[in-house]
Amino acid sequence: MFTRSGRAALGDRGGIGRGPGRLAGLDVEAEVLAHGAWHRRLRDTIQGESREPLDVGTVSSPEGCALGQWLAGAGRQSSGERPAFAALGQAHQAFHTEAGAVLAHVQAGERLKAQRRLLTTFAQRSAELVAALDELCRSPEPAGSPTAPALVWDDFTG
Repeated sequence: MFTRSGRAALGDRGGIGRGPGRLAGLDVEAEVLAHGAWHRRLRDTIQGESREPLDVGTVSSPEGCALGQWLAGAGRQSSGERPAFAALGQAHQAFHTEAGAVLAHVQAGERLKAQRRLLTTFAQRSAELVAALDELCRSPEPAGSPTAPALVWDDFTG
């Protein structure tokens, strides 16, 4: 699933950021993969190859996934004062808003517009989300915490 550079970014700790792929109770690696899977899910929907019932309102809502729940709960308690936390919240909202917009085009029969948006704006929002997660993982918290190599979206789309 990971490209060679993606595995290198995860390092020997088996995760992104501090410790074994967790950030205050969040499995960061799992969230990157879960959000990365949206590209495939939307692509399959655009191509008519998906039987998954998707609702624009649900897809557009960042509160429905584990990352959104973490941002509203444990993440806010542990990391809410860090500037990178606010940036992650904004990137996560933008990601889900864009995913919903792609789906809305599909449901309106505008498959070409959906495809273009998937490959441009949605891809950009996806990269911004991974960068924001990485930034939060790297932002100062306890002194002496290990730092992971920087991540790029391509590490998780291979």
